[in-house]
Amino acid sequence: MRNNTNLLIAILFILNIGGVKSIVKPTIGDNDKYGLERGDGSIVLKASYDKIEDFSEGLAIASKNDKYGFLDAKGRVVIPLKYDNAKAFSEGYCAVKLNTKWAIIDKTGKVLSNFDYDRIEPFANGFSIVKKSDKYGIISSDNGAITYCIYDEIREYRNGFFAVKLNKKWGYIDKYGNKLTKLKYDYANNFNGDFAAVVMDKKFGFINKNGIEITPIKYELVWNFSNGLAKISINKKIGYIDETGKEVIAMIYDEASNFDADLAQCKRNNKLYLVDRKTRNEFTNGSYQVIEDFSENMAAVKKNSKWGFIDKTGNQMISCKYDSVLSFAEGMAAVKYNQKWEFIDQSGKEVSNGNFQEVKSFKEGLAAAKVYERWGFINKTGSIVVKLKYDRVNSFVNNFAEVKVGIRVGMIDKTGKEITPIKYSNTGDFTEGLARVWENGKIGFINESGEVVVSPKYDFATAFEDGFSVIENNKQCGLLDKNGREIIPIIYDYINPISPNLVMVYKDYKCGLVDKNGKSLTPIIYERLFKISKNLLAVERNSKWGLLDGKGKEITPFIYNSIESYADESIVKACVNGLYGLLKSDGKELTPVKYSNIEDFIGRGYDKEETKADENDALGSFDFEHLLYRYAKVKQGSSWGYINAEGKEITPIVYSKLHDFKNGISKVERGGSFEFVNFLGTQITNGQFDDAGEFHEGLVQIKKEGKWGFIDNTGKEISPPKYDNVSNFSNGFATIIVNNKMGFIDKSGNEITPIKYDYTWQFTEDVALVQLNNKVGYINSSGKELTEIKYESAYMFSNGVAPLKLNGKWIFIDKNGQEIDLEKNQALKEAALKLEGN
Repeated sequence: MRNNTNLLIAILFILNIGGVKSIVKPTIGDNDKYGLERGDGSIVLKASYDKIEDFSEGLAIASKNDKYGFLDAKGRVVIPLKYDNAKAFSEGYCAVKLNTKWAIIDKTGKVLSNFDYDRIEPFANGFSIVKKSDKYGIISSDNGAITYCIYDEIREYRNGFFAVKLNKKWGYIDKYGNKLTKLKYDYANNFNGDFAAVVMDKKFGFINKNGIEITPIKYELVWNFSNGLAKISINKKIGYIDETGKEVIAMIYDEASNFDADLAQCKRNNKLYLVDRKTRNEFTNGSYQVIEDFSENMAAVKKNSKWGFIDKTGNQMISCKYDSVLSFAEGMAAVKYNQKWEFIDQSGKEVSNGNFQEVKSFKEGLAAAKVYERWGFINKTGSIVVKLKYDRVNSFVNNFAEVKVGIRVGMIDKTGKEITPIKYSNTGDFTEGLARVWENGKIGFINESGEVVVSPKYDFATAFEDGFSVIENNKQCGLLDKNGREIIPIIYDYINPISPNLVMVYKDYKCGLVDKNGKSLTPIIYERLFKISKNLLAVERNSKWGLLDGKGKEITPFIYNSIESYADESIVKACVNGLYGLLKSDGKELTPVKYSNIEDFIGRGYDKEETKADENDALGSFDFEHLLYRYAKVKQGSSWGYINAEGKEITPIVYSKLHDFKNGISKVERGGSFEFVNFLGTQITNGQFDDAGEFHEGLVQIKKEGKWGFIDNTGKEISPPKYDNVSNFSNGFATIIVNNKMGFIDKSGNEITPIKYDYTWQFTEDVALVQLNNKVGYINSSGKELTEIKYESAYMFSNGVAPLKLNGKWIFIDKNGQEIDLEKNQALKEAALKLEGN
């Protein structure tokens, strides 16, 4: 059933601009100058500008006499035309140029950076990449610069990290500018999920979000992870690794697909196989030329130009003997043999007589079939239940199907009864018991008995939703109920149901509200209206904004320059003269309108019935009943602070940069130094630090006078700042570095190893891999060397075992450091052979 295309469908549901007449776009006048016009062609701004770009985030770039600025949708200059160039707004900010340099401005026109950049990319995901003197840096929309322009190249922010290049080498930094890896790679891809592909010496490998290389950098090509596995290739042969970097499917294939759920198609020696993700085994014999997707646990396969079906174990359920097939649907598949179609069930049993010229798959128990150029329907026994007499049929939807004779259509039920005459030019699907029908260019409605509920008399009508249809005649709109009663007369320019009982109506460029009984709730006096939540609407009157409740009552004065929806639907963000505040759903202020920025609330309110703080939570000693976990970052001038869910400032607004709370603690920056505050806004550290990390396992790295140490989440010093570098804590341990040598400390600050290793990996299963003099081995959680440091290569422990390479041969050890007898463990023996083969 085709849907009638009508331009009005695209505009009837535009909520926040009051109809197509409010859509404003640039236009070119006869004088080759640019102006603005509404969607109906009426003029907003006479053509007087040299150029006006399309609107972006409510503002359009305009230029005159080689100077650039911005206009709003009413044609007003909101940012003066004083710049030498400008880029469109993105995420609330844009770049503007003076002379030869660029800077960043916000929507009030406030300049937020110096004019010293050679290039500024549009903000995306909260960040902009900027260029100065052939070097690149990063600016955050929240907190300004996170790196100076020191890099040769930066790739866009993806999944928590940037790939950066310096001195021809690539690595990764996080959104705070902290290094995830050394800059040592020849190339670094963006993170895709939790992994990124890296290149060294024209070989590929993967790192994870901890910066750990989960594979050797040895592959000729790699692909992104999909369903837990990634393709890898050496010598043009393809295999798969899992998310630990382990090669779980050998590199023996010439071609291979990503896994779709549990299956992948792989080809070797010109033979096609299905490989199971869980068992890693092939379960087809390679004899098929084509394998289609599975449907109802059966897949069509092609062999020697004939088609059949296999199940998900690879068993040939239906032999390859058909010229063509359709996938299984409702337990049946259509198959073609000797130019005729028939249906089979999943056992391969034929259930129809095989004389059909053409068929469609079963839907709602019936399938369309064609003989002698006439269509009808059969059931699953092959019996004809609807005579083959139509020129065209559509499959059944909600117990009805559209049928066609000549150029006219009608509808039948599943008995073949024509519930309508075959006289309409088009029909629509049944929704809420009614379907649209088109006749002589007009639209009406029928019920499921085929009775005409509303005769075709409307130029346009939407399908019923929530018991109503928007109708139109002579470019005027109204509202129809399911009884065919025009409950809102056809007198409005546009109409838009915005909730089960609220309808926005638009007339003569003004809008108002009526209920779905047609009762007027507000006068039609507003310029714009949009829905904030079920019982809250923002409206504009005389170029000022206010709020209405769900009954159309004005609950705020009209004093705001703008009102925005907020992440919490019970709160709105209001602006006056470039300053913001938060309003509650009753129209009262949650915060004063005094902030230059307010971010969304994070977290949630505390529930007394839930478990209180865990052992790593810095607030374990506080009275949680009086603590609101929810908070938002607010800005005054160039300084930031926090408010809680009651709108109360829990810290002074004095910080240059804020981070998110984690386990009750947040890192804050002031005057180039770092501090820590808790959810109550209390500063938990006495001193200020030159740099700091993020809390992991209740501890955080801090830097002072060029050295790193750790504090806990009460501010207590666990390890004094004495190391050249340190890692986050992971599984109870952190790496420490002095003079480019590495060791470990525990969460009490005890050095459990000498600081002597060239490289260390994180502890997994209470064992860590370490490197010394280009040899590797293992230490346990007491810092004792579990093995000698003499091996050429090794992997981390998994399920109590780990592989090591010595003199070109791979062995496995257990967590006691004892070598496993591979003759007694066939699975590990095969794994060792695969490692040696690679």
